[in-house]
Amino acid sequence: MNYRYALSTADPAATEGAGANSLASLHYMPLGLFWSLAVEEHFYFLYPLVLRRALRSPRGLLPVIVAGIALVFAWRCILAGVIHPPPNYLQVATDARIDSILYGALLAVLADGPRGQWWVDRLTRPAVLAVAVVVLLVSIAIRNETFRDTARYSAQGLALTALVAGLVFAPRLAGARRVLEHPVLSFIGRISYSLYIWHLFCLTIAGILLAGRPPLLIAIVGLALSVATASASYAWVERPMARLRRRFGSLAR
Repeated sequence: MNYRYALSTADPAATEGAGANSLASLHYMPLGLFWSLAVEEHFYFLYPLVLRRALRSPRGLLPVIVAGIALVFAWRCILAGVIHPPPNYLQVATDARIDSILYGALLAVLADGPRGQWWVDRLTRPAVLAVAVVVLLVSIAIRNETFRDTARYSAQGLALTALVAGLVFAPRLAGARRVLEHPVLSFIGRISYSLYIWHLFCLTIAGILLAGRPPLLIAIVGLALSVATASASYAWVERPMARLRRRFGSLAR
């Protein structure tokens, strides 16, 4: 799905509402959201091969991840500055976006390594977390297309690495963790995967059924339909598959 969009020559800005092969058509082809799941699946296919080789020498895993992040950033710069691929490519292609998941692998390796506490202490310092928030906000505010196609994803990845480390490990953020562990937010977290998959479909259905009605009403109905559909998907698809997975030896919960 992601390369279907990545290799399209349609310009998203020029095809809004046309249902063409572009990111704009995500609003008219709900399963188009699967482009991001495709990037994840490609990562899950490749990363175990890297792990299998790196675990023979665990110290070699961190340089491999850092090199991977740097190479993808450099490749995005080459794509944007020299190759000029179709307009959707830099946003959705696996080779241009797989570093977004590598940042999670980077944090896991740093925190679980021999100097894990050292890294955690530094990543969760107030000054580092404050800089991470600023970098994240600035990366969203900057509208320059070259920046958004190249450095934005790297800046956000680095900022989120520190912020996630802070939310998971920092004692001073225990209050934020308690808020995130509220039953309502925990419920949203449990259904979040299904909610991501189904929300655009449900919003599209709400828009069709309530055509001409106030946008706020459409949004409320779409949200309610999204939560209901995601809850059903979680209960009747995800949980049974998780039980089946454990029958075959998985340790995942």
